[in-house]
Amino acid sequence: MIRGILLAQGLTPSTVDAVVAVVEPVEALVVKNVKKVLSPYQKRYKRAFERIKSDYQTKAGKWKKNGFKRAVKAAHKEARG
Repeated sequence: MIRGILLAQGLTPSTVDAVVAVVEPVEALVVKNVKKVLSPYQKRYKRAFERIKSDYQTKAGKWKKNGFKRAVKAAHKEARG
């Protein structure tokens, strides 16, 4: 990733290779994959939305008028209660 950025800035390839050799080991330590953790409420909402959404969609799978907005509101209501 650093190599592409430096080359885009106009540095010579030999300079980029020298910098990348120093930076690359450190970059691997810094970059972390953060996994999203859903809260219990988010899990309840997700399940409720999946159950409810078919009531607010047409048979073709498109949303009815204001269907998405109403489905979100109904799913929140169900998840709370």
